[in-house]
This record gives sequence, structure tokens and C-alpha cells, in this order.
Amino acid sequence: MLEIKIRTIWQGKIGVREKYIKQSVDTQQDLIFVKGNDYMIIPWDKIDEYIVGKSEQPVIDKFSNETHFLIYFKWCPTTKNLTLF
Repeated sequence: MLEIKIRTIWQGKIGVREKYIKQSVDTQQDLIFVKGNDYMIIPWDKIDEYIVGKSEQPVIDKFSNETHFLIYFKWCPTTKNLTLF
């Protein structure tokens, strides 16, 4: 699995760099998005079914100056830590 830590959820969606999507498909690894105690797994062979959008313009990374598009997914997490009452 290819684990990606999510920092921001915006309007119920997460934005992921396109390079991670390509890497997942090329290596046939599922994507796992992690935010705090929540996670979401997307099978590599069904990524296209989960995509809800793509950025219209490429985004420039302020640290590395790399240019990339963002791919958006609806955030539908599963909780990592289940508490029994």
C-alpha cells in the first residue's frame, strides 16, 4: 500500500498530487489516505471510479517548485481506533 498523509479536507474532498496516483497504478499498490485517526483505502485498479475532479491549472509547490495537478477524492474515512463500550 502507498500511504499518503492528508493535512486538509476541503468541502468534503481531499486533494492528492497526480504523481501519487500514477505511482499507485504503475506499482499496482492500493492507496491509503490517513488523517489523524481516520483512513480511507482506494484499490489501485478502481482509482478512476473514485476520482471526483482534477485541478484546472497546475499547482506550483512552494518548497520544491515542482508543478503538478491535484486529483480530488471524496473523503469517506474509516476510523482506525474503535472503542468498545
